[in-house]
Amino acid sequence: MLLLWALQGSAQKPKDVFISGKLLHLNNMTTVFDLSDVGTLRLGDFGAQVIPDTLGNFAVHFKLGKTGYFRLGRNILYVSPGDRLQVTIDNNAPEKSAFSGDGAAADNYLRSAPFMNAASYLMQRDSIKATIQGTLDFVLRSAVKRRELLNSVQGLSAEFKSLEDARIDADIINSLKYFSGFYIRKNKIPKSDQPEVQKACFELTKPYVQKYAVQLTDPDLLKLDVFRANFYTIFGYQNDAGIKVPEFADWKYAYELFYYIQAAKEKSELPPLKVKIDSVQNPEFRDAIKESFNSKSGFWDGDTAIDFMVKDLTDKNISLSGFKGKTIYIDLWASWCVPCLQEIPALDSLRARYKGNPNIVFISLSIDQNKEEWKKSVQKHKLQGIQLFSGLPALKPYKISTVPRSIIIDRDFKVLMMDGPTPSNPALANYLDEVLKKTVSK
Repeated sequence: MLLLWALQGSAQKPKDVFISGKLLHLNNMTTVFDLSDVGTLRLGDFGAQVIPDTLGNFAVHFKLGKTGYFRLGRNILYVSPGDRLQVTIDNNAPEKSAFSGDGAAADNYLRSAPFMNAASYLMQRDSIKATIQGTLDFVLRSAVKRRELLNSVQGLSAEFKSLEDARIDADIINSLKYFSGFYIRKNKIPKSDQPEVQKACFELTKPYVQKYAVQLTDPDLLKLDVFRANFYTIFGYQNDAGIKVPEFADWKYAYELFYYIQAAKEKSELPPLKVKIDSVQNPEFRDAIKESFNSKSGFWDGDTAIDFMVKDLTDKNISLSGFKGKTIYIDLWASWCVPCLQEIPALDSLRARYKGNPNIVFISLSIDQNKEEWKKSVQKHKLQGIQLFSGLPALKPYKISTVPRSIIIDRDFKVLMMDGPTPSNPALANYLDEVLKKTVSK
């Protein structure tokens, strides 16, 4: 299947990119996720949708204006305009994925890139040692080995090597961000001793964080997701050292403006933000935020819900509109989301509170990328009630950028809350009671 998607706001005339091959251990739909700095500022635009055939074969086609990072499955790709890439993506073992064609040397190198969302170098086997110093030494040795590997790979562009060299240092900072928590859990430090251990970890690691932070001054580093994930730490140390990078200050302003647009609960909050968009200096950032603003200004609370199809545990297709006539509470979650899992008892309590009430339905809707992982999680946690699954592209109109999150829809299929309270919110039950009272009175 061949699909088309265009990356907006590009620095040059976009060229076609073709990626084809086979997906292993992925559900029947996924996305080539845009990991760029500009992509981060786009609300609900996740990238090129990929729908493989029954054997996992696929082909995707999109336009790209400049080289950047993407993610397919659990693999990071470095893609340039005009690339033709053949891949075998193994979602269970990204290090076993295979790449050939344009830019394959970079993508094969990236197979073993540390996972930024899981503490980078600390996720390796036996990374946490018996002593704080020993654990720090492991992180630093891991960075040295990563740099040796980078320098040994042939066929890499100078730009890519420069970015990946900086990623190694950013991954040190990322590892040290999680350092004390990992060390305390692994070594089962008693609660009474944890404050002292946290202090010792901070004092030992701070000089290293400071050392690498003040070196990462190239504006191109905003392309790296791990750099952006640690941006405020890096920016803070640079500011303390008197280092001023105008592009970083502009990114900070743009990202915070995007955050406020994304977090707006009512349309009335948006007009004051619109006037600030023109203060963003980078035209790509500015255009992306304008897109996000326009998206947020569109479909919203009070509008008729946009229907979508999901799967149940038996792979049966279920439509959201099939629940029309009831108040619909949708709890959005994912198996990898710890805060989501922490909401389960509260959701079970809500279901129990309204048990037997025919006017309300509670839906647990997973946005996991892998359907089998979702099913395993449902079984592992013995989840009750209506359990459904959907890929993010199907939910694009709802602008899902974070979980946990809820959507509340009334019996007339009107959106009451696009970004509603989570099950543990103490005010939620009273709110639902008031909604149901109005339902009964109609």
